[in-house]
Amino acid sequence: MFPHYVTDQDAINLMKRLLCRLPEVRIGCSINGYKDIKEHAFFSDFDWDRLAGRDLSPPLLPKGETYAEDAEEGGLEIEEDEGIELEDEYDWDKDF
Repeated sequence: MFPHYVTDQDAINLMKRLLCRLPEVRIGCSINGYKDIKEHAFFSDFDWDRLAGRDLSPPLLPKGETYAEDAEEGGLEIEEDEGIELEDEYDWDKDF
């Protein structure tokens, strides 16, 4: 379900609970609301007060002022998706 490089069990558990289809069992949807998310083991070392006080340093600072500048400078890895090859016989695009 998760890529092989995602190994943090707390992160996996949090993502599964956030993506739960049933709202009644989804984390953050109970009577406790967002508090259940804040108290999850994944955030055990997270300083919520510093976040609220806007006193956290971002883990990644872009070099350029825009996404386009970062991409031009090679600061971002852009994966090109080749997509799937369709054969002409299907005429899937004839009405476009």
